[in-house]
Amino acid sequence: MLREFLTTEALAPLAAALDVDNPGLRASLAGSQLMGLVMARYIIGMEPLANADRATLAALVGACLQHCFTVPLGPRK
Repeated sequence: MLREFLTTEALAPLAAALDVDNPGLRASLAGSQLMGLVMARYIIGMEPLANADRATLAALVGACLQHCFTVPLGPRK
């Protein structure tokens, strides 16, 4: 149920809005980053992540998400 909800309500609209190659894969990669953050921070309570301030996390995770949306896909040369 969670996979279906995330796919239809979050990832599909995000992929539809992206003007990049392979938007579905990129949206899924970004979603996996966010789900990992949620698991580590709120469910597992992994320190120091669990108590890190939001601005710091936003800067770090934002850079990771930007990477998912902008880096060319495919094997590195």
